[in-house]
Amino acid sequence: MTVAISETDAVLSVPFFRTSRCDLKTGGESLMLARALGLITLARIMLAIVVNFEIHPDTETQALAALEANAVGSRTEPGCLKWEWSRHVDEPNCFAIYELYVDRDAIDFHKSSAHFGEWKESTPKFMKEKSSGIYEVSGKDSRPVT
Repeated sequence: MTVAISETDAVLSVPFFRTSRCDLKTGGESLMLARALGLITLARIMLAIVVNFEIHPDTETQALAALEANAVGSRTEPGCLKWEWSRHVDEPNCFAIYELYVDRDAIDFHKSSAHFGEWKESTPKFMKEKSSGIYEVSGKDSRPVT
């Protein structure tokens, strides 16, 4: 039997043996030994960033240039699995960005990058409204990411 134990941004897969969840969470020698013996495997949980925003009328050229610059830089980051932007079908001033990262470290790397800094600096010139969030990918699609 395997027991999954959630830890901040990771899941520990633990074959069941006589110990308590509390013992595993505290770490220490018993946890290191279990990992060394292959009784525990660490699996990262992918994270998605979803951004929805509206631009001011007549700022489309600036917005598209900023989106593409951010996309080009983001897609070269080692922990970025996907970076796409979309335009609303019925509301041409509304956009969505979908970003998929291997873990929180990859998001932190992205947010500290030069191209993300340039994106943030440029957005007040064209962005009217924005909402965003970081989501744990739970309903993972098993098809390859392309």
